[in-house]
Amino acid sequence: MYKHPQLYRVSIALSLLIASVISPAAQSQTFNAHMAPGLNYAQISGDGQRGMKNSGLHLGAGITLNNLNKWEPSLELVYNERGSAKRFSLFPNKEAEGIRLQYVEIPILISFKDWWDEGREFHRMRFSAGLSYSRLLKSEVNRPDFPLGGSPEKLREEFNRNSFFWLIGASVYFHPSVSFQMRYQRGINLLLNSTNHPDIDIGSLLESSMTFRLAYHL
Repeated sequence: MYKHPQLYRVSIALSLLIASVISPAAQSQTFNAHMAPGLNYAQISGDGQRGMKNSGLHLGAGITLNNLNKWEPSLELVYNERGSAKRFSLFPNKEAEGIRLQYVEIPILISFKDWWDEGREFHRMRFSAGLSYSRLLKSEVNRPDFPLGGSPEKLREEFNRNSFFWLIGASVYFHPSVSFQMRYQRGINLLLNSTNHPDIDIGSLLESSMTFRLAYHL
């Protein structure tokens, strides 16, 4: 497994930041829930398929701690489909040539609220950053030109089942209950470390994706 010592430092820093936001607002905090369906456009660096051509389903739900100040922490539970594809597809295509990955994820984010609407009394923008823990549920490899020295089954067995990602995003609120959100997400540890598998003629694999989703805030 690829080790990344900075992950622990970032996790501690993020936890302290969230705690500093929550503590002063303990007397005035309220929680809101949200649901957010959308689409992912993903790639896997190192597999030879360049560009975010793989489209996959994104289904998210979470809670947000609303504060009187401009900092807003949130916690989510997300189902994500990512991977890579030889050709771009606007919508998910199970028959696409490439790698398909299905994850359940727990992102922890903190957002900065901006653009106060005086008339309707809500912030129209959010800028977010955070970390996500991901557990691989299922993987599929559809590569007729599979690298020498391996097989789709062997590659799937060697995929890292537990991954961490950093992410950044922006949200535009059209209404206090409706927002359009964009996120960029990139792996911290590798999906596959090639140095541990010299028998497979493929480079180390690292995931990244863009997510576009529409959120409804309860």
